[in-house]
This record gives sequence, structure tokens and C-alpha cells, in this order.
Amino acid sequence: MITRLLSLDEILRHPEMLAHQPPHEIKETRIACSAALAALNAAEADAEPTAGNPGVPAEEWIDADEACALLHFNRRWLFQRADRYPWVKRLSRKRLLVNKAGALLWLKVGKRRG
Repeated sequence: MITRLLSLDEILRHPEMLAHQPPHEIKETRIACSAALAALNAAEADAEPTAGNPGVPAEEWIDADEACALLHFNRRWLFQRADRYPWVKRLSRKRLLVNKAGALLWLKVGKRRG
């Protein structure tokens, strides 16, 4: 029987109160905290970046020509190997998008073989 779950505020202010909770109530509190964390993450992801909330920078996707210039490879090399790399999206047989940050990280790490 669950009498009353502790609030997040109560847990933060008085963590010793958890010692007096039955194990099933601690489990229910953990589930509630996980749900609250998921809701907070979703709200943060949906929030528009502002001066007070810079948020996560948007991913920059570049086309195949820009990627080839960045990586110093030709188009044929990139298209032949596009399916090997998670930072490349194949939109069609003749069109690719490349995540610029992913490609730069790949270069930095030195994975230029292949």
C-alpha cells in the first residue's frame, strides 16, 4: 500500500526521509523521478533557444559538394562509402547530407582509412 510518495523537494531537502520509506514506495518514487526527468528532457528539447536559454546548437548538415571540400575527397569516394558512416544520410541515389560536426570529428580522430 502506497501511503504518500515523497516529493522531489522533500527528497532534496531531507534525503534521510527515504530511509523510513518501505522498499515498494522507494521503487515508486524512482519511477516518478524517471518520468519527471523524461518530461524535463522533452521540455528542454522543445524549448526555443533564447538569450536566457541557449539550448543545444542545431546540427549543421551540408551537401556532398561542401563535404567533399571539407574532407578533401572526391564525390565518388564519398558516395561509395556513404552507408558506412553514421554522419552521412543518403537522401537518394544522387543526393547526400553530411553532418558537419560528425565529419570533422571523424577527421580529427584520424579514421581516414576505408
